[in-house]
Amino acid sequence: MCETNNAKWILKKIYKKRDETGDVRFVFSSENEKINAHKLILASASKYFENLFYGSNQKECEEIEIQINEDISEKCYLGYIHFIYNGSIDKSELAENDIIAILSLLARKKNPHMKQFIRNELNQLEIRVDNVGKIYSIAQNCECEELQNRCWSFIEFSSLVIISNTEVFVSFPLELVAKIIKSDTFFAEEIDIFKALIAWQESNANCDISELFNYIRYHYISDEDLKQHVYKLVDPPCIVDSFKKNFSRRKIPETSIEQAGKNQADKIIEKQELKVNLPEKILANLFCNELLKDVVIRCENFSFAAQKLILNVATDLSFPLIDVQVDEIYLSDFSFQTFQMVIDYIYTGIINLSGQNKYDLYELYRVAKKVRVKELLDAVDEQIRKIEIEPFNKLTERIKEFCKKIEKVEEKVNTLVELNWAPIKTIRFKCGCDTNWREDVYHYDCCDKIFRIEFEFYKVLEESQVDFNFIAENVKEEEYIYIYAGIESGNLNYVYHKKLKNLKKTNNCFRFEKQKIQFLHFWRGLGYGFKITKFTLKESRFLFFNQR
Repeated sequence: MCETNNAKWILKKIYKKRDETGDVRFVFSSENEKINAHKLILASASKYFENLFYGSNQKECEEIEIQINEDISEKCYLGYIHFIYNGSIDKSELAENDIIAILSLLARKKNPHMKQFIRNELNQLEIRVDNVGKIYSIAQNCECEELQNRCWSFIEFSSLVIISNTEVFVSFPLELVAKIIKSDTFFAEEIDIFKALIAWQESNANCDISELFNYIRYHYISDEDLKQHVYKLVDPPCIVDSFKKNFSRRKIPETSIEQAGKNQADKIIEKQELKVNLPEKILANLFCNELLKDVVIRCENFSFAAQKLILNVATDLSFPLIDVQVDEIYLSDFSFQTFQMVIDYIYTGIINLSGQNKYDLYELYRVAKKVRVKELLDAVDEQIRKIEIEPFNKLTERIKEFCKKIEKVEEKVNTLVELNWAPIKTIRFKCGCDTNWREDVYHYDCCDKIFRIEFEFYKVLEESQVDFNFIAENVKEEEYIYIYAGIESGNLNYVYHKKLKNLKKTNNCFRFEKQKIQFLHFWRGLGYGFKITKFTLKESRFLFFNQR
């Protein structure tokens, strides 16, 4: 199973090109600034945007412009967009209030994948009087009960400071204000709580909080304060009802803030490592969400839907997908099964190569190279190399077992020869690129003009029957090879030779009987590009090159 950060790479590349390819703009009238993004990515990240862009009442159009009327700066909104594409917040130029504003925006857009990230980020912040209301509100939107409890513990034990700071109190969300007014453990003078509630009502005139005045404990307010501050603002029946309910006096909490929040804090700290990879979640959602797909790919007798934006970036192609009018793409030179594997990898970053044989991997490599999916290309290439080198690795292990107690190189070579495992010292070749002998495996992999290959053994193979079996690649019917064997190197200066015709792609066999051999030389006749991948010496196989 191969897993990569393909999703993160794709989203990061799309983010960098959003000014060129974006189809939605967020406009900030106060700052005369615009932020470009992609409807597809935002809709995949948030149900809020999916309903906004693709809901039943939304008219289809190529580009959308949205006026931002929320109390948030362009810098913070850009941080929010950055998070959706990259799965992280760039804190280098952000103050704490900016980070809280971004987290609040993430929480309000109701993306379930972001909840754990938001919780973890909030737990990195120190709870203070000036931020506790904002943190509590975000925790409530994320349904994070542990963090709400921590905030509430802080509020209880900072009650006198909070109630005296009108600017802080009026910024609290309605749900938190209601909890404070109804609480028995928010300790403060009742007249101060009443004044704070009046101030909150004046600052949040669009909210009806008349019910909350029923929870003020008027019988703990002095007669002077009732006459001066209460009677002119509250109906007498409300005050009478309060006396009838006989509320108890608010009291100081019995436990300390450290004790009250310890268990919840421990639980939250344990979760800090559980961060969600948002780019993976976004691509997985795009992979499954038919509503967000805008192009159909037809291959053989099958078809599947995808998104042009993702395919453009992931495959690095520029043909029909760039044209927004293209709804269907026909592929004639790929098999459906192979291309489906490529598509699956693009969206999930996961591909199972372990069950594929070498020839299926060759086909997958060809397709990945054609559509330029680099990370998949690297993964397939690595798997091919593992398959090709496996026989050599097994042989190496067996050699180590026999030679682990042998100290001298000469003794090792003698032992291997006796076991009919001829150890190869060097492999070199010539090609049409120049006249030099080469030992560069990389060049061997790439070159199609190879016409000579030579193998040198560590020691002369004495008079014995030597059987060779090799596999030829890219061989034509009219081609042939000369095979020279001897104890001296150098083109045709070999003692024994054979000429093989009608070569096959597998099982080309020849034999030298009772000869002395240290060099084995293959010389190709006609054309270029002949490659030999392996041969057998008395049933023992050796792999020479990681040949595709």
